[in-house]
Amino acid sequence: MRPVDLARRHRLSTQAVRNHEDAGIIPSAHRSRTGYRDCTATDAAGLAAYLAPVPAFGCSTS
Repeated sequence: MRPVDLARRHRLSTQAVRNHEDAGIIPSAHRSRTGYRDCTATDAAGLAAYLAPVPAFGCSTS
């Protein structure tokens, strides 16, 4: 899936998904032969796990 698909699923901006990847919060996305990011189910699960406590603690997601 594309980073925008992952972002929409979690109500984030695409840049926030990239920032979380750059910070090591989620695994680095695999790249296609043309260089585009290709997020996997593992990336989606990692992001979901990271964002899970946000409603309880009010942490910033961006």
